[in-house]
Amino acid sequence: MLRLYQPDAAAEQIGKVLYHLQRELTLEGPPESLVIAPLVEGNPRLAASNRPLPLTSLQRFRGLTPRSGLWFNLVGEYTFGDATVRYGQVLHFNPARLYLGLSEQWSSPSGKLPEWQPFTGGGDPELVVDRTVGLEPNYEIYRITSRHFLLDPTHLEPLSLVEPALELTAYREALLLARSGLWSAAYARLEPLARQRQQAGQSWPEDAQAQLDTIALHARQMKAQADTNWASPGQATIVALLDGRWSQALQQVEAINSWPEDIFPAITGNPVRLWRRVETSLRFLPEEKSRGFGLRLSWRLATIAIVPISGLPKTVT
Repeated sequence: MLRLYQPDAAAEQIGKVLYHLQRELTLEGPPESLVIAPLVEGNPRLAASNRPLPLTSLQRFRGLTPRSGLWFNLVGEYTFGDATVRYGQVLHFNPARLYLGLSEQWSSPSGKLPEWQPFTGGGDPELVVDRTVGLEPNYEIYRITSRHFLLDPTHLEPLSLVEPALELTAYREALLLARSGLWSAAYARLEPLARQRQQAGQSWPEDAQAQLDTIALHARQMKAQADTNWASPGQATIVALLDGRWSQALQQVEAINSWPEDIFPAITGNPVRLWRRVETSLRFLPEEKSRGFGLRLSWRLATIAIVPISGLPKTVT
């Protein structure tokens, strides 16, 4: 339980220190299923309960923060397999109403605390949560919005890649590519569209720029990894697959007589993750060369993962 106290101004004038209780906030930690969600996403063999996990420390966000009120972070840690996951809850204090309330819950398999960053270049910074697992970048971005709640109109809203900011076919397809993990391909399709519309004097809404910025962040991280000279052939192949570089991945695999041992966990552990990329690439990047590589690679993935093609997803939404 958290208790919010206000100093007694009259007592201070006579040299005494007194506080008045303003609010009590009973909080339950986030459920285990939310905390480990980034680790088990797309893997039906892993499951979690809804039991709440404990919150052990309270921190105040300092440095660059939104102008409205004060922001706090309740934090805990949880070990799941070989991973130590940090998780928590973001609280907002509205001094105008002396109101303290829960704004959002988060988890980070990489163990990084959320940070306020000038992500979209707007008036207030955005809250960036690093949900990255292994070599696959995953960032959740929250921005400040308003809501109809008298005690605290300040609200944290996640930047979503589900609803397109513009009703254009190319825009929708770019978001589908992004949701499948093909960040570089999504950025390559969306960035020229933004530039063309701006040069032509056509509208490019703030929501569209926010979605483009989100995709660009993931694409930069993915490209940096794909361009790295990996010492392990398996790691190099995994990164190429995750970035949708089918030609590069196949060349690396076919250059050796057998699959590198360190690629097995990435493929057999979560084959749906890679298959979703292949299937989406075949649907929305139908260039003849990409299609040929994708079909050959999909057969190899299904074979090595011992997962029949018929058992993998047929659609991407």
